[in-house]
Order: sequence, then structure tokens, then C-alpha cells
Amino acid sequence: MGHGVWLRRGLVSRRVLAAAVAGAAALALAAVLPAAGARRPAWPKAWAEQLVQRSFAAVTAVCLPLGPAIREHGENAFREFVCSLVTADGTLYTIRLRPLTHTTWRTISLKRDRPARTQGGAPPKAHRAHDR
Repeated sequence: MGHGVWLRRGLVSRRVLAAAVAGAAALALAAVLPAAGARRPAWPKAWAEQLVQRSFAAVTAVCLPLGPAIREHGENAFREFVCSLVTADGTLYTIRLRPLTHTTWRTISLKRDRPARTQGGAPPKAHRAHDR
């Protein structure tokens, strides 16, 4: 009889533990993932350019929206962008991003191109026909 009671307690303990772990996982997912039916964030083009430029300390940034426009607060907003930016050292970045919050995004792809090197660091010389 004592052996059967121990087995039942062991099974109950495992079930309680499994239920607790499943509950904790569900709460963690609910905190991280947006609720079903919740709207995904969308940004205006100018806001995307400003955030990317600040984040990369870029000299210039230009973003093109992908997908349909959504009207928010009287202006067009978008849920995905492809941006091209140039840093102070001349490095060109192309980034595809999807807004997550008002100030954060998920990077879908990132490509980096180094600047073309010139001879001796001097700019290339103009064509003689244009110097006259």
C-alpha cells in the first residue's frame, strides 16, 4: 500500500511541475508577443530615416517604404522599409527593417559595402577636357 501511495504522489508532483512550467512559459510568451489582433507598429518614412541615421551615426540616410501605406495621425505610415545610409568613413549600409515599437526594429537583412579607395587618399582627378 505504501508503494502505491508514493507512486501517486510522484505522478501528482510531476503533473503539478509540468503545469507550473507550462503556465510560466505561457506568461512569458504573452509578455513578449503582441496579443492576437493587436496592430503591428508602423512608422512614417521620415521617422524611419531619423532613427536609422541616429542609430548608425550616419552622415545621411534614405529609406523607401515597402508595402501598403497606413494612415496614422494624418500621415502615411509603413510596416517595412529598406534604407541606405552612409557613415562618416564612407561605408555604405543597406538595411531592411520592420518596426517593433515606436523606436525599435527587427533587422531583416543588413549589407555593408566599404568605400572605393582612391590613390593616396586624394580625390580622383578630373578629365582634361573639363579643365579648360
